[in-house]
Amino acid sequence: MTPICFTFETLVALAGRAIHNAAMFLDVISEVCARVSSG
Repeated sequence: MTPICFTFETLVALAGRAIHNAAMFLDVISEVCARVSSG
């Protein structure tokens, strides 16, 4: 395994994790906004 491929796969894994965390974060934000607007 070459370092370039390892780095690329690592970046892909980190990007996927970041996207997953961002999606969870946005879900929390939207839920809070819904509660604030309804309350």
